[in-house]
Amino acid sequence: MNSSSNPPHLALIAVHGELQPVCVLGRESGRVTLVDLAGEERTASSQRLYWSGRSVVAEPAALAAVWDEVRDLAGRADLDGAWLILDDDGPPGDEERISEVALHALGDMGPAACDAVVVAAFHDNTCFRVRQRRLVRETAESVARTREQRDRDARDARWLKLAVEVLAAQLAGDAPAVAADDERAQARDHYLEALVDLAVAGEDAKRRDDAARVMEALERADAFALLVDLGVFGPDENLALRRAGLRVAFPEEVVAAAAESIAGLRLPTQDLRHLLTVAIDDASTVEIDDAVAVDGDRVVVFIADVAAFVPTGRPVDREAAARASTLYLPEGKVPMLPPAIAFDAAALRAGVDRTALAFSFEVRDDGQIIGLEIARAKVHVDHQLDYDVVDRTLAEAPADDPVARLLRRVEVAMDAHRELRRRRGAVFLQRTEVALEVLPDGAVRATPGDPYAPGRQLVSELMIATCAATAQFCAEHQIPCIYRTQARPDGAAGGRGGRVDGASRQYELLRRLKPSVLSTKPALHFTLAVDAYCQLTSPIRRYADLLMHQQLAGWLKTGRAPFTNGQLMQRFGEIERLSSLVRKVESDSRRYWVTRWCEQHPDARLTGHVVRPLGRRWVVELSSLALQLPVTFKRRVAPGEEVTLAVAAADARGEVLRLAEARGERTPPEDAAVE
Repeated sequence: MNSSSNPPHLALIAVHGELQPVCVLGRESGRVTLVDLAGEERTASSQRLYWSGRSVVAEPAALAAVWDEVRDLAGRADLDGAWLILDDDGPPGDEERISEVALHALGDMGPAACDAVVVAAFHDNTCFRVRQRRLVRETAESVARTREQRDRDARDARWLKLAVEVLAAQLAGDAPAVAADDERAQARDHYLEALVDLAVAGEDAKRRDDAARVMEALERADAFALLVDLGVFGPDENLALRRAGLRVAFPEEVVAAAAESIAGLRLPTQDLRHLLTVAIDDASTVEIDDAVAVDGDRVVVFIADVAAFVPTGRPVDREAAARASTLYLPEGKVPMLPPAIAFDAAALRAGVDRTALAFSFEVRDDGQIIGLEIARAKVHVDHQLDYDVVDRTLAEAPADDPVARLLRRVEVAMDAHRELRRRRGAVFLQRTEVALEVLPDGAVRATPGDPYAPGRQLVSELMIATCAATAQFCAEHQIPCIYRTQARPDGAAGGRGGRVDGASRQYELLRRLKPSVLSTKPALHFTLAVDAYCQLTSPIRRYADLLMHQQLAGWLKTGRAPFTNGQLMQRFGEIERLSSLVRKVESDSRRYWVTRWCEQHPDARLTGHVVRPLGRRWVVELSSLALQLPVTFKRRVAPGEEVTLAVAAADARGEVLRLAEARGERTPPEDAAVE
């Protein structure tokens, strides 16, 4: 039934992204009577109409023919051309001007052409779109944005197809060689980056959808496993390192700048190569920062003259600042400086002449350091010893052995300095050191070290003495300095020093200690019991130490340091942020490889010490692996108690490590002493 004088006409309804034609028979009270292609008659709200057309439908049976004509015209409509012609005339604001669009798009102003324009705009709304049953011309900016997006979508669809083809062939072992500038290579790399993003960031991946598309096409469910099969990742890929975004490879500009600095090195005039000089470090160390000699009554500590190779503000300096420190991982190290400097030109290796900063001082019988002098000097390291060799030399070498005589003289001086700090309240708190190393066959080797062994104690005290004396030197000579300070803890925790052993006792003390902070003003470092302290003995490995070398090198050359206190303070935040990030990557990586070790040793029995409660669990420190983790016990335990644990579950890639107390094995609490 038709309640108006208008003849039945075509209308369009949008359903699930498609247009469905209907014949409007009449309107009444905001509702319309419709007949669809199946001949079914019904009423609906007029708001359901996407478009109320102009094409007359003489009878419902003719709807299909009218619709075919409109669709045919829509397929030929040149909306782009119409948009360009109408651009200067302003937008066609309503249905009354749709005939103009039809004229320019189809050369026809008839009812079917007008309806066809709407259908064409529905399927391609780049230039025109229907809003509230009105045809509106889009702005030039909108058209440009839409076209750019359409181009991107088309490129993405094309690249997905190309990437899937290349990656599928690669998985099958018959991938053709693809030049870097080939679109197939660009497509492959585009989607590989998305897969890496998903494998590294998981649910937080920014390109999760791209990765999902290529994985679906390749019928793979695990991005990490797919990347391993493609050879992009190794089975033990360090995701912690990738998450942190820390630099690994050195840019060509930095490598070239390093080579230029090495070639242009000017050796200092002072020559100390005649002194018997010994470098002490782990056997595997190649970044050799320091060495020691004795000159009469003076101890001489040589520190690698890294500032000579790293001018401030230049490419190598900027790269080192972006790294903050060398990154030590069980699978290998990521140096702060280019290897040509870190492992060779600046390193105090035995048998070659080097430039170094020489820190020369006397140590009185009471442990006081006096007469510190700092100079650039040529140095020649005669012997490079590891800690085991030093321990044996100190214990067994004859008195007339020159190296033993040197080491023993330094040991006596450092024992006196350590005793002075102990009397001042120093806290000696060192956890067991365990070196984790990944062997070529993938096996993980854990090698414990004794932090209180004579050689390690000698070197540790030597570095503390040098840093404390230099900090006092900078304060006295008003050289802007990066001091590391630590306030005295509140209450009884600050009243007694000495050696603190045992994981639980160390924890109780550590939670009472105040954190150390960077400052440009000298102040107490409570744990070390020194009035001023800075770090400068590892300039190859730590950027803050390198900054101090740049300060001292500038002061020695001109009498003025390159950075003011204010400029140093501006660097503190980034130094601490990056250093914290490095420590987290090292910690996460260590946990991964400890878990891998547990996978490789499922029947191992591990000795641990209960540290503290954690909800219903207890934190236990594994002395053989230098790792703390929560453990659930089926009985009561106490802080300090030694327990024997077995591997309950270990999955390094799944980040799962659970230990349980080994049945029938129990020992009493540790007898940890506080001297």
